[in-house]
Amino acid sequence: MQAIIWFVVFGAAILPSAAPITRGRGQHVDEKQLARYVRSRRLPLPDELRQPVLQRIRRRERAAMWWGSAGLAVGLVAALIVEGVTDGDGLSGLLVCLPAAFGMGLGGFFGARRPDPMLRPDAPRVARPRATDLADYSTAPEGLAVRLVPVTVLAAALVALLVWVMVPLRPPGGVAVPVLIGLATAGVLVLWWLLLRAERRLIDLPQHAHSDLELAWDDATRVDAVRGVRDTSVAVGVLTTFGLLVVAGTWVINPEVRAQGMDLTMWLGFLAFGVGVVCWAALLVPWGIGRQRPNPVLGLWAGRFQEA
Repeated sequence: MQAIIWFVVFGAAILPSAAPITRGRGQHVDEKQLARYVRSRRLPLPDELRQPVLQRIRRRERAAMWWGSAGLAVGLVAALIVEGVTDGDGLSGLLVCLPAAFGMGLGGFFGARRPDPMLRPDAPRVARPRATDLADYSTAPEGLAVRLVPVTVLAAALVALLVWVMVPLRPPGGVAVPVLIGLATAGVLVLWWLLLRAERRLIDLPQHAHSDLELAWDDATRVDAVRGVRDTSVAVGVLTTFGLLVVAGTWVINPEVRAQGMDLTMWLGFLAFGVGVVCWAALLVPWGIGRQRPNPVLGLWAGRFQEA
């Protein structure tokens, strides 16, 4: 139960990160966060574009907050059920944050899919000279991190199962534990596949603008939506590998278990820790490198606008 409480606190603490500018509330705007956002996008934001841009941001952030909160509630219920089945196994705490992370990404996706506001619906519409692809709205290292998610999740699941098989004293829960690991892994891989489809659907949305600058801002806000989905993919991968390997670690540090095989439990612990470090580095290093470019799609508009 203590693990569940800590994961609930952690999940609730990260929910506001889904809405840094509007906090997901009505017409509220954090002007400092908005100014920082505009500077990072390196685009001017004239008064006539402020409300349309804010409306797109507000819609996406509000949906991410609501869906993330709903996911946290669903995860709490699932964790309490698993807690009873496995007799207090630490795996239940992980179930709190996974639905919350997925809910944030899904909410941002649905918020971004709603029709964009037009300054003047009857004005002539503009389009860029070439079609865009997913690579225009993100970076290659971020794409690599997303593709590595299933690899790291499967690696962590296999190590957790290996530890469960080899540990001298079987953890509480019996065969329910490997069954839950398998179901959790399969569920995460399905979530990852759904998030991949969501990325593509965001790019396929029609764009309506009556000036190049409005179209550039549409691109910039679409980058946020795509990155929100990709961040969710990476977060799900990090949380899953962390949870699985931490649970595997708890199986070998119990004094009663260690007394049954000091050397074996030590090496199993080292294995879980080493695989965890490799998995987290494989996801977080390329993700961090890719996020050094705040607005990847700006290359489509090189030299067209004076920076804000």
